[in-house]
Amino acid sequence: MRKIAILSVIVFGLLLHSQLSHAELYKWVVIDPIDFEDLVVGDLNGYQEKIGEIRLFIIEGKVKNQSNFTKKYVKIRFSIFDEGELKVGEQDAICGRVIDREELKKQPPEFFKGDMMIKPETEQEMITPPGKATPFMVIFKDLPSRAKDFKFEILEAPDLYPLVAAIAYWENEKVKEVIDKVQNIAATPNR
Repeated sequence: MRKIAILSVIVFGLLLHSQLSHAELYKWVVIDPIDFEDLVVGDLNGYQEKIGEIRLFIIEGKVKNQSNFTKKYVKIRFSIFDEGELKVGEQDAICGRVIDREELKKQPPEFFKGDMMIKPETEQEMITPPGKATPFMVIFKDLPSRAKDFKFEILEAPDLYPLVAAIAYWENEKVKEVIDKVQNIAATPNR
């Protein structure tokens, strides 16, 4: 509840002290400034696995957050191509969790009929602070033998605190003054 009150104070303060109209301020508050160049995909490892009669190709890796802002719910898409660059497979993953081969083998049959997305078990697993990396696992089923190459793209990587990120881009001294006041209020112990 305290966070909501602080957020309300920030938005109200911005309205009071800025030259922006309500519509312009709303655009700044709602639009999450995302810079995917600050997210680096690495430590990639691809391997094949067979569960019963199902052939799987699994890609594991990590997304490192090199931005100044904590990210949440980083969603990545891998596309598999044949030698003629024809897409033969596509799968999404939410960063935060990988499972080992033994745990994969223990998945119920329904798992292999669905999207086979390994989802984080907790909200905390989906959070990637600056300078940290979050693991992911993408599972493809029954890829054709002509699959030769892959590409990836980050689909989503919102800031955990989008308003703070938006404010950080502003160089307006009044905004900084309001933020200082709100931080002083937030630092004051409840009585």
